[in-house]
Amino acid sequence: MTALIELVSEKLSGMSGNPQEIWRHAVSIGSQELEKRITNQTSIESDNKLRTELIDFLLQLADSFGISVEKPEEYAGYDAQLHDLVRYAGKLRAKELADNIRDKHVRLLTDKGLSEEGRQNALALSAELRVEVGRLILPSRQKELLFRNLNEFDSLILNDSANLANILKTLTFIGAAIVGTTGVLAAAPEALNTVGKITALIGYESASEEQRKQLNVDKPVLRLPPPQISSAQ
Repeated sequence: MTALIELVSEKLSGMSGNPQEIWRHAVSIGSQELEKRITNQTSIESDNKLRTELIDFLLQLADSFGISVEKPEEYAGYDAQLHDLVRYAGKLRAKELADNIRDKHVRLLTDKGLSEEGRQNALALSAELRVEVGRLILPSRQKELLFRNLNEFDSLILNDSANLANILKTLTFIGAAIVGTTGVLAAAPEALNTVGKITALIGYESASEEQRKQLNVDKPVLRLPPPQISSAQ
């Protein structure tokens, strides 16, 4: 199945807009469902039926984009097939997290740091992330490295001269490390969800700066509501 996903992803790489986003979303949703099956230890027969349905759906989706792909042959080891997809999904999510840095707002990210409110929200979320990382079952060396990255992240948040790009870069390393060390993403959903919340917060801080620049040239502004951030317990 991984070969099918990678083949279609490669053929879609030259396209822009909806096809790539729709494909990534379909792969993500499908892999999450399979991860749940692994975690819940459901029957192989039930999992295999879901896998077959997922392959059929992905083939139809690829065909709708004008990409013809042969249905992959059945593999002997079903567990290996599931974990192949989980590993691919991990790489995909880590890449998407890193790609978020390289967008049209890079200049805005390097122009400023967090606002005081954003700083307090980021510190609260970082405290949540520390608790969640502490719950992960990891070798001590890998966990120490994650906590070291979290210390660096907190230092950047508190540093008045640190810009959003540097903060986001460090957060990307943390997210990629969580994905890379846990193997199965279902083992770390809370930690990854908190990384996503912090990423959204940084994106909102950047958007707020863009709005102020638009106000300076008397252009109409779309005012964004602040993201919903839960405080650390």
